Amino acid sequence: MMEEILKAIGTSAVVPIASIAVAGYAITMLTGLHRTKSQQRTEFLGLWKGVEQMDDMALEVATRHLCGTYLPAGVIRRICASDHCADGIFQVAQLWPLYQYDPVGRTVVWAKSRYATAKGLAVTSFLHTLGYFLLALSAVGFLVAAVSGGPKSLFAWICGVNSVLFVFLAFIFLSKAETFTLAKKEGARWLERLTGGNGSEHSSATAPNK
Repeated sequence: MMEEILKAIGTSAVVPIASIAVAGYAITMLTGLHRTKSQQRTEFLGLWKGVEQMDDMALEVATRHLCGTYLPAGVIRRICASDHCADGIFQVAQLWPLYQYDPVGRTVVWAKSRYATAKGLAVTSFLHTLGYFLLALSAVGFLVAAVSGGPKSLFAWICGVNSVLFVFLAFIFLSKAETFTLAKKEGARWLERLTGGNGSEHSSATAPNK
């Protein structure tokens, strides 16, 4: 059966078809992650009732289950004290890797000094977006090289594997670019709310030695 298929499509098409199939699977997985976020919001609305009555552990576990990110209970309660609790939690969960939390003082600051300014966030977002396009173009280049090499060439198979790898890396960079773009728009506002002070005092606060 496999021999008949190869005769029908030609052996030169094996590498590109395999690369496209794996790349398609990777894209399907990434698309599924975006759909999962929408499903998580729906689950959130169904499960998130009586937040005031939930103990800290239940609150943190539920948020970790829904968002995939650990958030301290105190931070969650501050978010839910504002409007649009569900969207707020998902936004802060996405921004959380850019923050640093002090459990003793219960304060939240930027993890790195370059995150404290809109310019720094814009530049970082741009660099990740640029990286996404460069990686995507590299993936296409590796795919072309794989097609040109043919199925009997080890170089062609290496290029095919690299093409798939670069697709994964490209979408990772795209995801990070989206996070930094969100941080530029909403990061300082959430930092102010989570710290409980005024924007001018806390929006530029950063962790020590960063």
